[in-house]
Amino acid sequence: MHLQGVFVLCCCFFAAAASKIIAENDNTSISLQFEFDQPAALSLKKASLSSNVERAVVLTKQQELAIVKRHNDLREIVKPTAKKMRKMTWDKELSKVATAYSRRCIYEHNKERKHSRFDYIGENLFISVGMPWSTIVLTGAVSAWDEEKNDYDYETRKCKPGKKCGHYTQTAWDDTFKVGCGVTVCRRVTVNGRTWRSATLFACNYGPGGNYPRHPFIAGPSCSECDEGDVCEDNLCTNRIRDLDFDAAKGQWNDWSPWSECSQTCLGGMATRQRTCNTFVSSDCQGFSRESTLTCALDLCGNEFGGGNSGNFGPWSDWGDCSVTCAGGTRRRTRKCMSTFCSGPNIVTISCNEQTCPAVDRASKGTWSAWGRWSECSVTCGAGRRTKTRQCRGVNCSGNRVMRELCNPGMCTGVWSGWSTWTVCTATCGGGTKVRGRRCTTGSNCIGSSENILACNTKQCPGILTAWSEWSQCSRSCGSGQRFQTRSCVTGANCVGRRRQRASCNEGKCPELSDWNSWSACDVTCGSGSRLRTRSCGGDSPDACDATLSQSQACNRPQCITPGWNFWSAWKNCNVTCGAGFKSSNRTCNGDAPGSKSCPGNAVRYRRCQRKPCAVYSQWSEWSECSTTCDDGTKTRIRSCRNGRDCAGDSVQETRCSIRKCTKSVWGRWGKWSRCSEDCGEGVHTRTRPCLLGTDGITCSGSNDDTKKCQVKACGGNSASTTLPPAFLIRVIIATVIIYIHL
Repeated sequence: MHLQGVFVLCCCFFAAAASKIIAENDNTSISLQFEFDQPAALSLKKASLSSNVERAVVLTKQQELAIVKRHNDLREIVKPTAKKMRKMTWDKELSKVATAYSRRCIYEHNKERKHSRFDYIGENLFISVGMPWSTIVLTGAVSAWDEEKNDYDYETRKCKPGKKCGHYTQTAWDDTFKVGCGVTVCRRVTVNGRTWRSATLFACNYGPGGNYPRHPFIAGPSCSECDEGDVCEDNLCTNRIRDLDFDAAKGQWNDWSPWSECSQTCLGGMATRQRTCNTFVSSDCQGFSRESTLTCALDLCGNEFGGGNSGNFGPWSDWGDCSVTCAGGTRRRTRKCMSTFCSGPNIVTISCNEQTCPAVDRASKGTWSAWGRWSECSVTCGAGRRTKTRQCRGVNCSGNRVMRELCNPGMCTGVWSGWSTWTVCTATCGGGTKVRGRRCTTGSNCIGSSENILACNTKQCPGILTAWSEWSQCSRSCGSGQRFQTRSCVTGANCVGRRRQRASCNEGKCPELSDWNSWSACDVTCGSGSRLRTRSCGGDSPDACDATLSQSQACNRPQCITPGWNFWSAWKNCNVTCGAGFKSSNRTCNGDAPGSKSCPGNAVRYRRCQRKPCAVYSQWSEWSECSTTCDDGTKTRIRSCRNGRDCAGDSVQETRCSIRKCTKSVWGRWGKWSRCSEDCGEGVHTRTRPCLLGTDGITCSGSNDDTKKCQVKACGGNSASTTLPPAFLIRVIIATVIIYIHL
C-alpha cells in the first residue's frame, strides 16, 4: 500500500538527510517525500497542548487491534525466517507514553520515555500531511517502516548508503513483545525549519526496545528456539501469560536451569544457574535471576611442579621448548591418565625467556630455525590438537611460526560424580518437584542422565483468603448508592468465607440540575469534529450531582479536500466463472475531475483473469435402434460433458419410435377335401389350411392338415362313395397356392 501525501519517518538511534523516492503501483506513480530525523540538527518549536493540538485522537479498541495485527502480519514473514520471533500485543502504559508525547506536537525522539517494567523502550515516529486521518494511515505507517527491509542486508547488518533501516529493525526485533501507540493531529509542526500544518503525528513505543548491535532476529527454522512454555502460531512464539495485560500478581519464577560445568577441576571453582520470570521481564519477579556456587570442585590438585605422580597418572613428559626466544613466552609439560579417572591436572604451563629481546636490524630479513618437537596432544582422550614451533632469527621472517595438526589419543570414557543433595521442593503443598544432579567428571560421553527429578509435597494446599480490598467508589454521588470490597482465595481453592461484601453510601438528597446550555460551535472548520453543551449542578460542588454535566455531539463541516486521487479500490471479481475474462479496480478524484491536472490518468484500470476451462457438451451421438420391432418403442442418443461436470442441459435424449403395427399369426380357411386315398375299400380324405404369420414372428398353434375316412367301393364290387372330378381338384389346389402367395 502506498500512502498519498507527504510523510516523515523517525526512528530512535538513526539519522540521515532527506531523500526522494518514487513508489510505483501498477500503472500509476506517486511521489513521496521521506525524511529521517537528525535530532542534533533539528530546531523544533515546542508548542503547548492547548494552542497546537488540532485533534486529540483517542484510539479505539479496533484501531489498537489493527496496529498490532499489522505488526504481527509483517513479523510472520520476515526473511530469512526467525528461530524466535515473539508475538506482539498491546501495552496500555506504552500507549500512554506515546500518546502523551504526541500531544506535544514535536517531531523528535522522546529522550525521557520510561516504563515501569522495561529498562529500555524503543520508539518509531511517523508524520504526514495531505491525508485525512484514518486507521489506514496508521497501518500504512507500520508498512512504511517495514519497507526499509529492502535497503537492509541481514548478513552484514548494514543499510544501503544514504538509507536508514532503524524502523524496520525495531518492528522486526525478535525479543520485543509489547507495543503501544498514540496519535495527534497537530495544527503545526516544525521539521527542519519548515512548518507543516494539520499534520498527523503517530508514535509507537516498544518493549523491550531493540536496535542495539546485533541482528534483529536469529535466522533459522521458524519457532525452533521459542521460550519454554511458548506455542508456535503463524511462525510467531506466543505465550498466554506474556500476551496478557501485565498483572504483578502473575509474576512468578520458572524453574532453575541445570548447574553449569565447574570453572575448575580442583581447589574450588564456580558453577552458575539461571531462571526466568514467567512474564519474561525479570523485574516482575522478586529475587535474583542468576545464582552462583563456589563449592563445585573440592578435590585437591595434584603435584603440579614436582616430579611425583598423583592418582593413576603416568609420568610427566619433559618440558617443551619455550614459545619465544625473548620478551616472555611459555613452555609446558603433560601427563596421561592411565585409568578411567584421575585426580589433578594433566597439563602444566610455566613462563620462560622473559629477557628483553636484543635490538635487530629491521631492514634485514630474518631466517627460521628448524621446527621444534610436536607438543603433547591438548587432550588425553577424544579429539585435540598439537603444535610445534620455530624461531625467527632476526625480523621479517616469511611464513608461520606455529604449525598445528589434529590428534586423537583415544576414545574418552565418561565417569559420573556422586549425586548432589536434593534441592528444596518447588512447592510447600499441592505438588512440587525436587532435583539432584551429577556431572560427567571425565570425557563427555557418560551414559545416563545428569539430573534426577522427584515429586514432593503432594498434599493439597489449604485455602487462604487475602485481606479485603479498598472500598470501591460509590455507585452514586447522592440519593443512596452502594460500594463494594472483595478478597480472593490464594494457595488453594477451599477457602471458607465471603469473597465480596457491600455497604450503602452517599445517602443524602441529590441537588437539582440546571437545563442544558446551547450547543457550542463545531471545533473544526472542515471534516468531522465535535461540539459541546453543559449544565450546572445546584450542589456545593460539581460532583454533588449524580449526573453527566457535559455532552459531546459529532458535527460535520464541509469535507477537507486535498485535490488528488484516492487509493485504488481492491480488484473486483473476474467477470466470468470460467475461461478468459477481466477484472477491474477504480479510484475517485478528490476535489477535481478524473483526467484533470490534479488527477492525471484513468479512474478505472483492468487486468486479465483466467478461470478454469468452461465445461461444454460434445456433439450428440447417432440415434439408437428402436427398442421394439413393432408398435410404439423408444430410441435414445447421448453426449458427454468435457472440462468438468457442470454442463448445462441433459446428457441423454429419448424419443418415441414405431416401425409397424404388431399382429399375431392366424389360420387361413381350410382347403377342399382331397380324393379318397384308395380306389376301392376304405381310405381317407385330406385337407390343409395356411398359417397367416403375424409381425410377432410366432407360428400358428395347432395342425395345418385334417383327415376323414372314405369308402369308394368294395374291392371287387360297386363303390359306395362318389368320386370328385379331377378338374375340380385342380382348381382347389390352384386357389390354395394363390392364397399362400398373397400372404
